[in-house]
Amino acid sequence: MSLNISVCDIMQDIVTEITKKGKMIKARPGTPLAFIQASTFVPEMGDINTPELYGEHLRIMEEFNRDKGDRISSHTDAINASVDAAIPGIRNQLHVYRNIVNPTIKDLLEKIDYDLQNISNKPVSNMEIVEWNLPIPYYNEKLEDLSYRYSSHGTVEVTLKEIAEIPSSTELYELMYTGIATLDESIKSWLSTIPDDYITTVWADIFTKTGSMMKLMVNKDQGHAYALIAYLLAEKLVTHEPLDCFKTTRAVFVSHLSAIRDFAGKFVYQYIQKNKKSIEEQNLILNISNNTTTVHAVVYDAWLEAGGTPEILLGNMLNKQRVMYGQLLMNNAQDLTNKWNSYYAMQKQQLGNMQVSNIRYSIEKNFNTQMNEARQKIRNNEKIDIPSIEECDNIEKLFKQEINSYGGFTLENLPSVVTKLVCRSRFYKTDAEIFLSKLNKIMNDNPDLPPFEASTIATIEYIVEWSLTQTELK
Repeated sequence: MSLNISVCDIMQDIVTEITKKGKMIKARPGTPLAFIQASTFVPEMGDINTPELYGEHLRIMEEFNRDKGDRISSHTDAINASVDAAIPGIRNQLHVYRNIVNPTIKDLLEKIDYDLQNISNKPVSNMEIVEWNLPIPYYNEKLEDLSYRYSSHGTVEVTLKEIAEIPSSTELYELMYTGIATLDESIKSWLSTIPDDYITTVWADIFTKTGSMMKLMVNKDQGHAYALIAYLLAEKLVTHEPLDCFKTTRAVFVSHLSAIRDFAGKFVYQYIQKNKKSIEEQNLILNISNNTTTVHAVVYDAWLEAGGTPEILLGNMLNKQRVMYGQLLMNNAQDLTNKWNSYYAMQKQQLGNMQVSNIRYSIEKNFNTQMNEARQKIRNNEKIDIPSIEECDNIEKLFKQEINSYGGFTLENLPSVVTKLVCRSRFYKTDAEIFLSKLNKIMNDNPDLPPFEASTIATIEYIVEWSLTQTELK
């Protein structure tokens, strides 16, 4: 902080208020500040309200100015001597903070973080609502028109054969497009949401392996996507010359690809019609399994707009008799919401209690590990900041007292709590807590500040605070 008019005004206000109370700020006897003050002298002058007093004032000031060189030299010598005496001690303290205290705290926090790495991401409840929807192209009318041609195709099983190798990704993606602008836009949009190698995986299952195509088409998780991809690929391939990757005759190629196209096309059309019916009938819940409710995304959005809430569905999962229809859920909305809110509050409290317990246990365990490591170094005559086994025992006693004084351990306040615990026990003979607390605050308030600058500011604030300890109010 620079000395400017504003600072002087504030200082003047403080002095005025203290003077009104008949008190003064003085240097504590025997401190470096007292030594500097003793070498400083300015003559006190009363009110100048007569010619005689004015003349006396001039005489005193002339005498004062005549010897100012000696006084300034004496004052400067006092400051230099005080600085020379203080700097080594401050420098040593800062060395301890940066090279011993801070690494000790960092090591402890890393050990604790390893123990607690799963706590921060643990949800209050493992119940969830999963939205299901068909791939985007299923909602395009052009796909329905194309697949309608195969709606009356029989359900005779198609036995897949190993008739091709895997082509390049570029060739695969080109095969997915139909030449119909609006449909291709839907296909492009959907392809951007799936893994890059997904089309390759489907191709491999259909053209490079033997097996049942029916099994792929009716798979509850992947059947819709497999049917769509198989249909689009076969629809394009059957009207083209075989790619170089195919290992079969033209006749076998056309026959087999036609069967795949017809079979997949039928399933695509059936899925479109089944989906339309679900939306028309507002079939909200598709399945409830253990702690997961799967809902139809389109119906779910409409249900939410009509006043439904996730809490209703979550409360429904807590019932033994689970409701599957949206309107029945709305009829019991308040009871289901209350049931969920009560359950959530109880679970949150239990999780919070467990988190506090786990954090405290980890802090104590890892601090004790550090102290046992220190004891071993003392026994081996290795370099360590603790002088004796007895001092280790004393530090652990102080640590126990400090940790017992804390009630709420959270992941958010963990760094500051650990800093205080370590500084007040292992480094209780230093001002480490003061310096590191200032440093942490500066860095938190100014996240873009380089560490060196933050450390410099903390050092200045620490020296200012050290200087203030040399004053007293009398």
